Amino acid sequence: MPFTDSSSSPVLILLFSNATAHDSLVRFRSDIHVDMLSSSRDAFFARRLALSLVVAFLFSTHGAAQRVPTSALPPQAALQITKIAATRFGADAPWFVDNIPFLVIDDAELEQVYYYRWKLYRSHLREIGAQGVMVTEFLDNVPWGRQPYTDLNDSSSFHLMEGRWLRSPAVVNSLIEHLYAGGGNDRHFSEAIAATTLQAVMTTGDMRPALRNLAAMQYVYNQWDDHLDRARNLYWVEPITDATEYTISSIDATGAGFVDTPNTDQNENGFFRGFAFRPTINSYQYANALAIAKLAGLDRRPRLAAEYRRRATAIRKAVLEQLWNPASQHFIDRYQRSTAYVKEGEFIRGRELAGYTPWLYEVPPTDVAQYSEAWRHVLKQDELAGPHGLRTVEPSYPRYMAQYRYDWQSKLPECQWNGPSWPFQTRKHLLPWPTCSTIISKASLHAPTICACCASTPISIWRLTAIPICRRTITPTPARRSLVWPARITTTTRPSMT
Repeated sequence: MPFTDSSSSPVLILLFSNATAHDSLVRFRSDIHVDMLSSSRDAFFARRLALSLVVAFLFSTHGAAQRVPTSALPPQAALQITKIAATRFGADAPWFVDNIPFLVIDDAELEQVYYYRWKLYRSHLREIGAQGVMVTEFLDNVPWGRQPYTDLNDSSSFHLMEGRWLRSPAVVNSLIEHLYAGGGNDRHFSEAIAATTLQAVMTTGDMRPALRNLAAMQYVYNQWDDHLDRARNLYWVEPITDATEYTISSIDATGAGFVDTPNTDQNENGFFRGFAFRPTINSYQYANALAIAKLAGLDRRPRLAAEYRRRATAIRKAVLEQLWNPASQHFIDRYQRSTAYVKEGEFIRGRELAGYTPWLYEVPPTDVAQYSEAWRHVLKQDELAGPHGLRTVEPSYPRYMAQYRYDWQSKLPECQWNGPSWPFQTRKHLLPWPTCSTIISKASLHAPTICACCASTPISIWRLTAIPICRRTITPTPARRSLVWPARITTTTRPSMT
């Protein structure tokens, strides 16, 4: 490590910089007591989870901060960036030096994952001619991808949120154009692309790509009216269209959840059907409505802004009143239609990781204690905290991990959402834990408490919990130099992949 700490406690050092705090660091002492977790294994898991979330916290600072040019860095820091890039990326190092933030922490494995993710992001950039650059979900062509670029809109929100930290905003701007002007957001899956587009342009400081596509955002949003129950003010979706096939609702609605021998016919075993009012799509539409309202306000269209704020308020009220299940202490799917096996309006019979989606967009109020009780389940190893990551469904579900689908060529088991850990969903539900929660310092879980310096953060979906720090701990430290982003490019020209 290039920096050391004089105290006896182990310390994590995150190196972060922007225009207002050129030299800064976040320090997290790892000898914190985790009262809710007793065994050494659990304590280790908690520390690794905490370190991971601190990395997320590093990315929570937003706004069009002026980046410090690499040439303006102290020679030692610039040399360190060059060495890290050469070690991590080999011959492709110059692209990363020019484009990504660099990070040094005291956990080699997490640091490796951090740079690996950037390497993957670079690998998924695809030039598409006059439209510029888009980002794929799969490196190979997949038959269910949108042709000719094999892109899929369910992953686009991730691409926007990570790509906004590139030195040049051209990649993100090009992706926004592709999604709206180029038809990439084709409702193949449910999504929160309007919301993440707003977050992306707030970070780059160039609102024009979002404002240019405001009409297209409204068009896509209103297309989902065919999945809106106006009496309930809730959206419904088939789990396969929610990018989560083989969930509790789809397995049970087909009857596959009530027999011991799994049916391998995908038309009858949970790959399709299971139409339900889900916390996922309703949270997405809530966030999208707020984003459109904010953009309409920036575009000086107050009536449009008021209309979408009204829609967002109605969805939020419906989610809190109808999808929260007090008995389960969780947000739970409710069936949108009856089948021979399930009844319209009933809750599904189990907790799913998808029930945390409302927190990603701040649907639950922070001053109501009952909602915080849901976070107990994500820490319990007999519930959602599995040995290899967060489970998508709890083991108490009778068809937990039952295998229904197999690859038609290799005959190997295919992916399902009835238990296995999915990074796609884990990533969504680690990040919304509120900052400055009392989850660590108290044996019982209380309502999240947001400290004053964090409460006004516009990009609040990146708040973290389980770590007792806030932005006040990010302080200038003249004696130590931090690694930084290279200067942000303000060009709007088509990005280059080389």
